[in-house]
Amino acid sequence: MVCHHGLRSILCLLLAIYEVKARFCTGSIENKCVPLESCRIDSSNRYSNWGCRTTETCCAESDIIQHRLPIMRECGHVNKKTVTFTLAGLENMAQEAEQPWVVAVLDATRLKYKASGSLIAQDLVLTANQVIADLNANELIVRAGEWDFSTNTERDQHVDVAVRNIVRHPDFSGVNGANNVALLFLADSFPLTRNIGLICLPPPNRNFITRQCIVGGWDEFKEDRLSKTMKRTEVPVIDSQTCERQQLEYYPPEFSLDNSLLCVDGRNSWKGYRGVPLACPLQSDPQRYELAGILSFGFLHPGNIPPVFTDVSKIRSWIDQERSCLIPIVNYP
Repeated sequence: MVCHHGLRSILCLLLAIYEVKARFCTGSIENKCVPLESCRIDSSNRYSNWGCRTTETCCAESDIIQHRLPIMRECGHVNKKTVTFTLAGLENMAQEAEQPWVVAVLDATRLKYKASGSLIAQDLVLTANQVIADLNANELIVRAGEWDFSTNTERDQHVDVAVRNIVRHPDFSGVNGANNVALLFLADSFPLTRNIGLICLPPPNRNFITRQCIVGGWDEFKEDRLSKTMKRTEVPVIDSQTCERQQLEYYPPEFSLDNSLLCVDGRNSWKGYRGVPLACPLQSDPQRYELAGILSFGFLHPGNIPPVFTDVSKIRSWIDQERSCLIPIVNYP
């Protein structure tokens, strides 16, 4: 269409904006592609995401709702109302912005995914040391607010921040996986937004056994698009004796589970998951979560061996000591 000056050009501009903001789908002008959380979940006029991007759904105009996630300033909040669609066989997919503390650690040169991490302060990330052991700070970038690496159409965009310093736990052992953590001090602070938030830290020596917790992050990227979307799994924490006994199915008889580690009863394959956080509900506020663990090893295990996490409550004193050199200590949640 050729547009002329004056009111007609203004009309053309408005039409162009309308077409971008609300694209038609399923061949009807009454149905539009909208962000997933903007369509009523129980609507009979919801047409999956036919003709829409992965972060959108095809919705009848009468069922489009205006909804914005609140920006949570407290740590540990999950976004439970962001989801929108469930596909058969993909029940372990995370919802967009569901766990806003989960970040991606990337190669700074090629922006290639290296590991997941946890945002424990606006300028501080906790991740697994083993997966970045051969990298320096200037070789890493942390991305917050990401969900699906295959698209840029998320409602709220991700943010990338450089790493200025890496502090690795001095007692890390590559033999038994003890204290497999590293702190990434960032060159700038992440903003707190709808899709970027903090995870609470537990007090020292917290007991997480029998707690029902969630694991969120990315696995190794494969050719299919869905492998680039954040995953989510619910798992219970199990006692160390049970874990050690089951680990002996894979490790030699002299294997002993270090005191800095904890296990979950996760029977699915953990291959490709690196540095993913284990978050458990706060006892004082079950609607909020604290960081129980960072995946230490288990990403190379067969599916019948429980994955092992570094127990964050066992290294809380070390985290506080390193943070105190740069920023004030935050009180326990």
